[in-house]
Amino acid sequence: MVASIAHVRSFGEVVFNFIATIFAFLAGYFKVIAMDNKYLFMSVFVVVIGDWLFGTVLAIKNRKWETQKAMKLIYYLCAYYLIVFIVLAIQKGNPAAFFLDETIIVPILIFQTISALKSASLLGVLPRGLLLQILKNIDNYKDKAIEQSNEIITSNTPVNETV
Repeated sequence: MVASIAHVRSFGEVVFNFIATIFAFLAGYFKVIAMDNKYLFMSVFVVVIGDWLFGTVLAIKNRKWETQKAMKLIYYLCAYYLIVFIVLAIQKGNPAAFFLDETIIVPILIFQTISALKSASLLGVLPRGLLLQILKNIDNYKDKAIEQSNEIITSNTPVNETV
């Protein structure tokens, strides 16, 4: 009588329904994360696709096209999306980890953008010295930030007083 009320005919159906419920819960959870952060996922997509496009055109131009290297686009997108999902899930579950998306995802975006700029420069899309000037400005900014952090570390004044 109980089996007919619950519409369960066997132990296998119970296990299958339990596993299907877990997967449906996880899919719904990931959908909420993805929809709440759709612009972050789109930025990863645009940067990786841009880098791939410039790299592919450069490889075709230099006659060094390899299908296996071109297929790395799928691996990069899957890996970066997995990293973004993990970081955002941790961040959603632990409010003290509010800084994780900026700390982990932004460097990925920066390195992919620099790679795309390098390929664009090699293709001739960017003027010759522009990429070198951009990288020089990044290095100058980085050096100044390191100097300022070293000054703060070596000084005995609290951080609030240096501002």
